[in-house]
Amino acid sequence: MKNFKKAALVGSAIATLGFMGAISAPANAGQLHNGWNYGIDALNDGSGGENYNIRGLAIKETDDQIFVGFTGGTKWDGHNDSLAGGGKIGWGDLFFNFSPEANFTDLVADYGSYTDSQKVYDVKDEYKGSLLAVKFAPNDQGGEFGLYSVDSLKGITRDNSGYKHINHYDNSGFLQDENAMGTDLSSKASVKDYFGTNQRILNVVEEGTKLAGITQLDEAALTAKGLNFDNFLGGVNTEGYKSTFGFSLNKSALEGVLPGGISDFMAHVFLECANDGVALAGNFALPEEDATVPEPSTLLGLSAIGLAFLRKRRQPSVS
Repeated sequence: MKNFKKAALVGSAIATLGFMGAISAPANAGQLHNGWNYGIDALNDGSGGENYNIRGLAIKETDDQIFVGFTGGTKWDGHNDSLAGGGKIGWGDLFFNFSPEANFTDLVADYGSYTDSQKVYDVKDEYKGSLLAVKFAPNDQGGEFGLYSVDSLKGITRDNSGYKHINHYDNSGFLQDENAMGTDLSSKASVKDYFGTNQRILNVVEEGTKLAGITQLDEAALTAKGLNFDNFLGGVNTEGYKSTFGFSLNKSALEGVLPGGISDFMAHVFLECANDGVALAGNFALPEEDATVPEPSTLLGLSAIGLAFLRKRRQPSVS
């Protein structure tokens, strides 16, 4: 049963279209262009044709905002399918693993091979708080759009004429060995290491606490922020390549949830049917909770070595 819990103080309503952002901050991993961090997916791995083919995922960080963009053949609200839950096949939720030294399979309790009976899996206690997700598009699971901490996950691929697990997808001939799920899970082996082989594909939040709302962004708003997938996809046959959209999120929603400093992540999303998926590694810079304002006499020294804040790398949370 769904149980999306709202945080009392930091939840916010969804806004629509357009945001004037702040100064860009650098990202890491993926492929970088114009302040954006890109994961470009294999171009011919969308089972079911271009309607279910993800071309790419991109993330940009500014001083106070996080921007996310998607592009491919799957529209924001999915495609009609009479055999699918709710009559449509669309996007699952976007997951951020802030313990990226751990594979996704490591985060989930009792995560064995695929079974028809078990659809819901709990996040291990030691990883609760470091696995976050964004509900950004309508899907079978419902719930308000926004950022969530994740207590449990659910697989809805079977209800959407989709794939049981990664081996099922691979054995059907769609898992490529170049940019398999983008730049950072680029080979079959890396995808299987991260998601397992016969474990159920978990693509939506079942239970979690809402931390903040999001602002939906259309292609024009994202382009105004510098998003340019064509820098990597220029010259590609884009028949059916019809949808670019995304959202923004206030970075303050992560303060008090994640430790200050540089927080590395692995992000990924699957379609409801798991006909395609894409992943991207990166990091966000968050203020240190105990950071103090330097005395005036020390400001010159700090700027000389390029430090605005004292940062420490987040330590792994593996027990």
